[in-house]
Amino acid sequence: MKKFNLQYILTILAVILLLPLINSNLYCDHDNGGDNHGHGNSDVKVTGTITAITLTSITVDSTEFAVNSETKIEGNLSFDLFLVGDKVKVEGKMIDSVLTASEIKLLNDGDDEGDDDSSESEFSIEGFITAMSDSMITVDEQNIVITDSTFVRIEGNDSASVSDLSVGLKVEAEGSIVDSVYYANFIKVETEDNDEDDDDSTMEFEISGSISAIAADNFTVDTLTINIDSTTGFVKEHFGLISFADITVGDQVKVKGTIDSNGVYTATKVKVLVNEQSKVEEEGQITDVSDSTITVNITTFVITADTRIRKGDNDVDKSALTIGTQVHVKGLMTDSSVIAMEIKIQNDNNNDSTSRFELKGIIESISNDSVTVDGTTFLVDSNTVIKMEEIGLIGLSDLTVGMLVEVHGTIENDVYIAVKIEVAGDEQDDNEIKGEITAILDSTFTVNNTLITVTAETIIFDKDRNVLSFSDLALGDFVKVKLNITDSINFALEIKVKENHSSHSDSDEVSSIGIVSESHFSANNKIYSVDTDTKVYNQNGNQIAYSDLKPSMKVYIYEDIKNSQLYASRIDVLQSGVSEVITAGNSIVELVNEPNPFSEVTKVRLILPGDGNINCALYNESGYKVQDIYNGFVNKGENDFVIDRNSNLVSGIYYINMFYNGNQYVRAIIKLK
Repeated sequence: MKKFNLQYILTILAVILLLPLINSNLYCDHDNGGDNHGHGNSDVKVTGTITAITLTSITVDSTEFAVNSETKIEGNLSFDLFLVGDKVKVEGKMIDSVLTASEIKLLNDGDDEGDDDSSESEFSIEGFITAMSDSMITVDEQNIVITDSTFVRIEGNDSASVSDLSVGLKVEAEGSIVDSVYYANFIKVETEDNDEDDDDSTMEFEISGSISAIAADNFTVDTLTINIDSTTGFVKEHFGLISFADITVGDQVKVKGTIDSNGVYTATKVKVLVNEQSKVEEEGQITDVSDSTITVNITTFVITADTRIRKGDNDVDKSALTIGTQVHVKGLMTDSSVIAMEIKIQNDNNNDSTSRFELKGIIESISNDSVTVDGTTFLVDSNTVIKMEEIGLIGLSDLTVGMLVEVHGTIENDVYIAVKIEVAGDEQDDNEIKGEITAILDSTFTVNNTLITVTAETIIFDKDRNVLSFSDLALGDFVKVKLNITDSINFALEIKVKENHSSHSDSDEVSSIGIVSESHFSANNKIYSVDTDTKVYNQNGNQIAYSDLKPSMKVYIYEDIKNSQLYASRIDVLQSGVSEVITAGNSIVELVNEPNPFSEVTKVRLILPGDGNINCALYNESGYKVQDIYNGFVNKGENDFVIDRNSNLVSGIYYINMFYNGNQYVRAIIKLK
């Protein structure tokens, strides 16, 4: 025993003597506490060569630092003067799980801070072991190699070795970085003192994984068995407190606890995680209500005893939910239904100074910014949608006095504002007939008591231009038929089968495109599915590819229900969208993130031309919000936020969606495994 203690003392003395000779160093100061990852406000210093540099980061050897407006650069230098290959000394801190540079100093060849012939630096890192093998441990996403000379210290265990290490232990590892590889010289296992017995100590652990087995007084996460006792707390993300009986095999959990001197794991807290992809969020009017459900847009939410219903700052009961009530609902998707977690009742329309109107009549006069219909004058602006049946979008200049129109709009402070103007088409051609099919026999069918004959030359298609056969027609179909009348026989040249009106719902409002993915897009808090039959037209009425649809474009959407989903059969682009970086004079709005793609942590940077409120959130490819990034007031200039592993994101494509000063900005990001 004495021989071992002497060896330990000699090792420490050797490290102390060698420290002044090492060219570059990286250390952590833990006196100021730390976050859940063990970094907290840890100081980090590294001296070496710049191997990579971006607008917002600098990498020295293998250590990457984020750089922001608070980073101090020694001397009269600006950050954009640094180049790859420069030798620097960087000091930083862990801020919100991102290593951020607080000071950068450019070194000359003759500086004592380093030696050009050395490619070795030191590291010190504290955190939980998240993975390990015979020759390596992973601490806070950093792989650290274990060698025969790695020294392991556990308080109260003088014969500790690498074999005593396990996933979940909280450790402090120190060592050297050689050619970007971390080698552990010393690993100290953090312990928790027990005041009742000075000779006894326990070690902390933290582990995440899937429950593989459950017994009477313990459960297994992956292959690790963990005991529970009367002090163990259980909580389910978004639901609150639960009991041990509520957990099931397959649940994804995060467990914190202690390991006693006998190596027994005991949980102090068990958190059951909810898959972010299972979250559903809808905003809109309630369209249907039953004893236990409400429907918002096309999503039906099940209301349980745990559902929280709020109006303002007060909790209310289910009786406050009625058809037409504007709500914001957060829910979780299960195998068979969507459970409502929270329902927030928004301001009643009756209390709003804005009301809607609809008027059909003849245009009496037209000016540069208004139209008068049957004595009522409506303001027209760039957001007003003007359509003509069978033609599509037209301009204000295409309207003429005497046209029959239907106007939809709003009344704000007694001012009528036109949101949509629909122009009735020309009178029906004598060789065209519209109506429901009331009879079908052999090669004929009847519409409006008119017998129509189908020939081999007759073209039949649906509203999305899909070619159909005569056998596809059915009683009750609403059709538009172009005829060739010969010898008093009505021959069908073209038959267009229109959607049943009960499943068609065109929006009366201009929509703003949010997130665009291969098969879905979002607009005005709705998620639309698309397919190869979806048609997209630009401002000039020319058909364009769906891939040309961009975030924040102003569009008019033809809504349908297809395969039980809200479906866009046609999209008319009214205004082009905004890009990630907008310049107007000297004003810049910028939304970026680095790194991208990312595996664990990415920093979101917003550069704004003025103070204001923002609403910034993260959405998945299906258009569902998975995380609020920030909602509230921000100052002019740079504002930084972090998306880290606590977000529980699975690998895939996500979209940062930000609203600022009435405009929408979208940034696509990629999460790697």
